[in-house]
Amino acid sequence: MTPFLTPVRARVRWTGNDNLDLIRAYYRATNGEQNKTGYRIRLYEQWISLRPDFSRESQQLADQLRSVLRRKRLVLDRLKQAVLAESQEPEQEQNDNLNEISETTHNTPQSRERASLIRRQSRHSVIPHPEENIVTEEIGRIFEKYLMKYSGVDFLSRPRLPKIKYNNQTKSTVAIMNRTLSQYLLQSLSLQNTCNLIYCAAVAVSHVTGLRIGEMVQSSNHKPQIPPWKRRLENKIKDIRVTIRVLHTYLTNDNKINK
Repeated sequence: MTPFLTPVRARVRWTGNDNLDLIRAYYRATNGEQNKTGYRIRLYEQWISLRPDFSRESQQLADQLRSVLRRKRLVLDRLKQAVLAESQEPEQEQNDNLNEISETTHNTPQSRERASLIRRQSRHSVIPHPEENIVTEEIGRIFEKYLMKYSGVDFLSRPRLPKIKYNNQTKSTVAIMNRTLSQYLLQSLSLQNTCNLIYCAAVAVSHVTGLRIGEMVQSSNHKPQIPPWKRRLENKIKDIRVTIRVLHTYLTNDNKINK
């Protein structure tokens, strides 16, 4: 009788963006870790909403989340504080502005109009999402890793960059990478260093978006193809050199024949 064999489940590879989406779903499900009671169901629902293309079971989400939280605890603590402060700072700032107007203008018609304007601006203002902090730090870390890896490496020996698909995820990643890259470009003093920074930034974006980066190009004895015009010119130079050697031998020969 053949024993029953349990099928081996292949290990799922989580990219950097997958982990960030998982963290985003976790904070939405727990309201910034303020309500963690029975959060797995809400986490699963948030994940399905965010990533319908990457379906995972509830247990798989919980296991991966536990791993991410353990590895990035310090960064996530700052993210959680930003989430908690997100809903308090705009309201406090608005109240401070209104109080200042009231104290300085004694509630005149002009002050009431300005207060109304502040309320409208506060409702429509875009607050930087705290999740962007962890994305920026993660991309910066990957960028610096590739800066160290390709420092001093000949450009012809580096991997060719893959073609990046243009979508919303790529757009946001490139935008964050551009902000990080601008800080390095201001300190670049040579064209070679600038090219190195841009190349490493492109590799970092490819890494974050889950694209495969090739291996280093091995040096070989294969000579680059010579253009036809250059080959013809070199052949003519060879012929001329042969003629010059013959003439030089004739002129320096002590037994040359008089004609």
